[in-house]
Amino acid sequence: MRILLVEDEERLARSVARGLGADGFDVDVVHDGLDGLWRAREGSYAAIVLDIMLPGMNGYEVCRTLRSDDIWTPVLFLTAKDGEYDETDGFAMGADDVLAESVRMGQIVEDLLLLSRTDETDGGQYRTVDFDDVVRDEVGRPRSTKVEASGVTPVQVIGDPVALGRLVAHLLDNATRHADEKVQVSLPVTLDGAELLVDDDGGGIPEADRERVFERFARLDDARTRDAGGAGLGLAVVAATAEAHGGRVKATDSPLGGAKLRVVLPLA
Repeated sequence: MRILLVEDEERLARSVARGLGADGFDVDVVHDGLDGLWRAREGSYAAIVLDIMLPGMNGYEVCRTLRSDDIWTPVLFLTAKDGEYDETDGFAMGADDVLAESVRMGQIVEDLLLLSRTDETDGGQYRTVDFDDVVRDEVGRPRSTKVEASGVTPVQVIGDPVALGRLVAHLLDNATRHADEKVQVSLPVTLDGAELLVDDDGGGIPEADRERVFERFARLDDARTRDAGGAGLGLAVVAATAEAHGGRVKATDSPLGGAKLRVVLPLA
């Protein structure tokens, strides 16, 4: 997977590129907007990470030009301000997400690395995991909407506890971001295995998008894939992690009125 990073702050650019490179990603780094535009046009990239304030041509103009050229490589804007104006302008220019450098860039890198590992894992490092503890740990983290989790029951699975934690975190982040008031989590043991159910009372997921929502860098009109990790990677991480653990994920309607995301994993 090759990524184009256009960032004029050289220390940040080196740090991000070093972390990605150490885990097998190919990263092209440029520090000028015009150079970034040329590279984006000529190269084949899985994603383009753009700073907004760039010499030569700012990130907005780079993105606008790419979209006018019918180049739809996913674009992620970086902003140091984390402000609503940057977000509004970025989406208007055709960006896939707007990321605060200080808050969310590490999560994006983490998700990219996790996706790379799930593509290559053979399960050799997996161990028995108390999945209910993983779920409760994530439920206990502060979020914008309180998560009700009385239906979580003890269950063990075989897997990577860190990866499973990210799976749960992305499901909860996505649900709380789109919920109006309620998010409910349950973890029953069924004939299918350990069944993690996350329900919200938001707008739901259109039936036509219920498979595509789990694709990497999916572009949906309601931006359902843009969870707190941003970039359309969160639900892709969920799907890839579930598959790597011998499980599966599905989106349906929730009795709360929004979406129900269901992950089934084999029992230990």
